Order: sequence, then structure tokens, then C-alpha cells
Amino acid sequence: MLLPQILGAVVAFLVACHAEEPCTGIPGIPGTPGTNGLPGRDGRDGMKGDPGPPGSQGPPGGMMGPPGRDGLPGLTGPKGDQGEKGERGEPGQRGLPASFDTELHSILSTLRHHIAALEGVLALEGTITRVGEKMLATNGKEVDFATTLHVCERAGGSVAAPRNEEENNAILSIVKRFNRYAYLGIKETPIPALTLLLVTCYAEKECIVSGKGTMATQGQQGLPLSPDIELQKMLQSLEDRILQLERVLILTKQITEYGGKLFATNGKSEDFETIFHTCKNAGGFIVSPRNEGENNAILEFVKQFNTYAYLGIKEGLLPGEFLYLDNTKVSYTNWYSGEPSGRGTTTCVEMYTDGTWNDKKCNYDRLTVCEF
Repeated sequence: MLLPQILGAVVAFLVACHAEEPCTGIPGIPGTPGTNGLPGRDGRDGMKGDPGPPGSQGPPGGMMGPPGRDGLPGLTGPKGDQGEKGERGEPGQRGLPASFDTELHSILSTLRHHIAALEGVLALEGTITRVGEKMLATNGKEVDFATTLHVCERAGGSVAAPRNEEENNAILSIVKRFNRYAYLGIKETPIPALTLLLVTCYAEKECIVSGKGTMATQGQQGLPLSPDIELQKMLQSLEDRILQLERVLILTKQITEYGGKLFATNGKSEDFETIFHTCKNAGGFIVSPRNEGENNAILEFVKQFNTYAYLGIKEGLLPGEFLYLDNTKVSYTNWYSGEPSGRGTTTCVEMYTDGTWNDKKCNYDRLTVCEF
């Protein structure tokens, strides 16, 4: 009876399954357990743990460990006492005197040549007359004796005082040229018939005074004493000739001096650009007064020629800002009331006959005044 039931169930199962689809069977009876497999391999090492606390110090002894690293530098200690002075070294070989220096001789020769050329120009113009070691000059003006004395002293000289026939004739040539009389540097003393020469004392020059006069003023300091006498004489000679030329130019009002600067004019009126190049070609610059003293020195020429003069100052890119020609800001001004007023339309600066300034266009003719 059991077999027919089993066959019926199998037939029913086969009828329910299709050929294309898998048929799930009835679970079978569990089998017997298998034997144990081989043991597995060791796993990988885990992460390193944190270091443990340091152990206690061991007993002293054993070998010394390696030296530690250098520490930071300490503070600078106080300066020590100065050591004893060393012995003096052997002197070097004695050099040649400066008069044997060919380069120096060349420079001195050039200076002498330029000085001689300047003297020649002044002599050609009739401004000076040289006789012996003296240089005679005149400004062509007639004034009283006191004024003559003051003018000559202000120029650094003295009233002409002939000491021989040659000097007298040199003065005579100037007198004849102007067809005028001239005072001499000779005066009668309170003692009748005794005359006194008016002399000026210079460094390393002998002062000759007839009778007992007042003490002469101290002259300019001379050159330092040099072991090379020949060189000292050459330098002293050049210094004297340059000093004479400066005094002549001051006397004739061709130059004036203030604060180490020389101011000069040729008396000509030109536009700004022409004056700039005239001064540059002469080795100078258009006058740029930087204080009241320099402004007054320039004013002497403006008054002398009764005209205006351009200054070495121009308006910058910003209207109303005026600069020297090296583009530095002016450090001194002397504007006329209400000036400057051009505001960019008048870029040059002129000096009035009272010393005040005005901004002006650059194409007008103004007095040429240069500084050196």
C-alpha cells in the first residue's frame, strides 16, 4: 500500500516540472560529519603599541656615552682690556718730491695756461694792466678818495701806489685812456711834508709803511709749509694770480661773491633757453638763489643794468609748484605780492628790480646771470 503512494507522488512531481526549468528535490537524509581539516596559518602582526614608561636609572659605572649636541650661544661678554702697543714698523722708502710728479706738473701747466688766457682777455678789453707782480685795474668811474679807498678794499685790493717809474707809467696809461685824473694811494701825515703809502698786507708778503702807522689788518692764510719748496712756490703763484683776477672782476662788477658761490653776468639779455646754454657753456648754471644773501647778490646785477633777470627755477607738472632745474623743490622764495599767478601758463621765473619774483613766460629777453 505504501509503494503505490510513493509512485503517485513521484509522478505528480514529474508532471509539475518542465524540461527547461530546474526542479528542487526533497532534502535528503543528512550525511555523517567529515574529518577535521589541516590547521590554518598565523595571522599578520598588529599595530605597534605606545612606548612604555622609562625604567629606573641603573647603577653608575660603565662606558661614557657619546657627547651631547652643542647648546645655544651665550651672551657676548664684556670687552677685554686693550693689549700693549706693538713695536713701530720699519719706515718705508722715501717717495719722490711732488715737483717730480709729471702728472701734477701737467695739471699745474694747464692751470697756468687758463689763467694766462683769462688775463689776456681782460688785458685785450683794457680791463687790466699788468706790471711786474702787480695787476692794475679800474672800473672807469670817478669818485672821491674815500669812496675810491672803499671800492678798492671791497674788491680785495688797494688804491694804486706806484713804487717805481714802470708802475707810474702803467697807471698813466689808464689815466690817458679815460682822459681823467686818478687818486694815488699816498697821503700826507699830520707831520708836514711826510707822506704815507697806503698798503694792504697779504700772507707771506712784506708790509712797507713809512713812518709810524696803524697796525695792518691780518691777511688771508697762506698755504701750509711744504718740504717741497718748488711746489709751494708754484701753488702760491697760481693762488695769487687767481685772487688778483677775482678782485679785478669784482671791481669791474662783472662778478660778485656770496657764500662760496660766484655770480657773473655778460650784460646781455636773452630768452631762457639761450641763457641756460650760455651759462652751461661757461661751466656754470642759471642763478638759483637758495637764501636771502644769494638773492641780494643777484639783485646787484639787476639794479646795475636796471632790468629783470631769469632765475634757474621752473614750474613743475603741478600748477603752482616750482622746482629748481634739478627737479628738487625750491627751499627759498621771494615772490612779489599775489605771485605766482600764471597757474601753468607762465613756467619761468624772473627777478624784479626790487629783488622779488614773478612767474613769466620763457620767451622774453632777460639779463643773463650765471652762478659758479
